[in-house]
Amino acid sequence: MLKAQQPESVADVDFTTYDGKPLVSDFNDYQIQIEEAFRFNAEDTLVFRLVITNRVDAPLIYQPDSFTLRAGNRLYPQSISDADGTVPPKGRSIVYFAVSGSPDGGRNELSLRNAFTVLVTRVSPTPPPPVVTVTNIPSVKPIRSPRGQL
Repeated sequence: MLKAQQPESVADVDFTTYDGKPLVSDFNDYQIQIEEAFRFNAEDTLVFRLVITNRVDAPLIYQPDSFTLRAGNRLYPQSISDADGTVPPKGRSIVYFAVSGSPDGGRNELSLRNAFTVLVTRVSPTPPPPVVTVTNIPSVKPIRSPRGQL
């Protein structure tokens, strides 16, 4: 709508949605999926809409100011985020965060076509690994020696 009514205001903005090929960072008990991304070229800023999914029965607590974007072997810390730092047990949370420039103060010139990974600093403890119980163990009878001794 804005593009139709005021095209000059969004002329230097790129947008993509990752519906067809979602970018998912999987951390076993939780995952971070990038749903949408905007690039504001003049400001050299990317804004991401994420979904954080908690797969366990305990709350996921993270530092809301710790989002980091990985593109290749480079890391880009967030410039700002809109996140409360918690995801309920077995729940989902929508988060927005932005990356502006590069860590050394230059332009990042990142393309929305990059295969990004999103990282965040976790505060809640990692849940213990699941306990595996084997229920189909065959019963074993003791073997007696020929003289009747064990």
